[in-house]
Parts: sequence; C-alpha cells; structure tokens
Amino acid sequence: MKDTEETLSKVQDKYRLSHIYIVSDVEGSYRAWCYSKVDFKILLKILLDTEFLDWNFFYWTVKRGKATLRTGNKKNRLPQKIVSVLGSHSVSIPLSCEKVVYDTGLTKKGLTVLLGN
Repeated sequence: MKDTEETLSKVQDKYRLSHIYIVSDVEGSYRAWCYSKVDFKILLKILLDTEFLDWNFFYWTVKRGKATLRTGNKKNRLPQKIVSVLGSHSVSIPLSCEKVVYDTGLTKKGLTVLLGN
C-alpha cells in the first residue's frame, strides 16, 4: 500500500491533481481516482506515469477512447472500501455519471460509471 501511495503522490504532484481516493476489495488490489478534469491525452500520460498500472485497464481505456471506473462488487469479493485519501485540493464531484456495461469480451461483466470524457 505504501508503494501505491508513493507513486500516486508523485503523479498527483506532477499533474496537479485533486484529492486521490484509493479503494480496495482485496489485499494488494487497488483502484484510484480523482475528480480533476483532464483531456484524454493527459489521462494516458498520467496512467503511463503510474507505477503498478493495470495494463488491462490501460488497454481497454485506449480501445474505448475513455476510462471507466468499476463501482460495483466483483463476484465473491467484499464491497470496495476507501483505504486511503491523498490530500491535495478539492474539486466538485460530478453531478451525474454515465452508466455503462463493462464487457471485455470475456466472461466477466459488471457495472461501471464513466467519470468525464
């Protein structure tokens, strides 16, 4: 967890990102997001600058042309919980989100929420 916080803190400083929220539903598996608005090219740079990047997430972000965030539970896992918040500056939380069906073409499916473009 400490390594995850350190790499995200470096990216947060480099790109001047707002608070970063880190969630987990199993030890050693983390998802992180913030509510800063950036264009797609900057998003890709942020992802590439993030050590411990999930390359499947990167692949599907590039393939779709947008990033999605899983908010639901994975099968046979506990609910996600916030395990850390990296403070910075706050920005408004979007008033609405686009719900999309997450389907990688594999057998796993779930509900995700699109946060921005």
